[in-house]
Amino acid sequence: MAGATDVDDTVETFVVYDLFRAFWTRVVGLFFREIAERNAHLIPRTGPVMFVVAPHHNQFVDPVILLMHAMRRVYFLTAAASMRRKFIGFYGRCLRGIPVERQQDLARRCSGKIFLEDRFAEPTVISGHDTRFTQEVQVGMKLMLPNSVGQARVEAIESDTRLRISSEMRELAALELLTQAGGTAYKVAPHVNQDDMYRAVYDRLNKGECIGIFPEGGSHDRTEMLPLKAGATIMALGATAANPELGLKIVPTGLNYFHPSKFRSRAVIDFGQPIDVPAELVEKYRQGGDAKRQACDDFLSIVADGLKQVTLNTPDLETLKLIQAGRRLYQPTQHSLTMAQQ
Repeated sequence: MAGATDVDDTVETFVVYDLFRAFWTRVVGLFFREIAERNAHLIPRTGPVMFVVAPHHNQFVDPVILLMHAMRRVYFLTAAASMRRKFIGFYGRCLRGIPVERQQDLARRCSGKIFLEDRFAEPTVISGHDTRFTQEVQVGMKLMLPNSVGQARVEAIESDTRLRISSEMRELAALELLTQAGGTAYKVAPHVNQDDMYRAVYDRLNKGECIGIFPEGGSHDRTEMLPLKAGATIMALGATAANPELGLKIVPTGLNYFHPSKFRSRAVIDFGQPIDVPAELVEKYRQGGDAKRQACDDFLSIVADGLKQVTLNTPDLETLKLIQAGRRLYQPTQHSLTMAQQ
């Protein structure tokens, strides 16, 4: 790991980064008619910064739009599966991406269907039909539902058709799948050791650099943000716990596209008020166990609230279309609206 860090810090590496950044920002700039930014002046000019970006529409375009307006070198956490691909991996390494192994990339589908037999009395007991839990599932694995609507850690395997998860799945979409007639298909993913990734992130932050992360965990085309993963808060709290003088700032960053798949369309990137890492949550994080988990959950709520201030979230496509229609109809007589205001 030390050797990789030494190579990353050479002047030649930064030159390559700047060249590739200039190239890709020019390419993406040609695709869009206009990309407006709001509140870029809020970005700290020095010191470690973590850009938490949502919603994540496109794994190639979204990072470049941030690079166009951040005015600092930003290094993104990139799926290790993408970094292993020939061309994407080449560009990712040139942009000093930090590979992160995602459980969903290692997930495999298992036999049968699963369901909740009694969601009220035993919400953590998963039953199966034609399942082979004892052969295909292991304690510690992640049980995952289709379309990322719910997941939970496997706590115990009682038989081929019965297992327990560490916590109940509360999301409405997950409950609908688990209580529908016939049950739902599912996947399991092994536990992933992320120690190398966290060390790389802490090293960059301790050098006063900027990290970019998409906390939803994957790209999508929904009209609202997906539930945020806890990785960003673990990184922020862990880095600050290890170095109390770090001074890390979290910058919520919203990406809003008018017509994301249309050539020469428009987009807006909105930077929120930087968030400090609360000292009381860092102290709870140091305690470990339940206190650590609670600290991560509390800070995740703070970050989520920050993202809601810079993103447009609607429950469905019809509501989004209604808002867009209202925007088009609103024509003030005294002044014209900037694209960011639209």
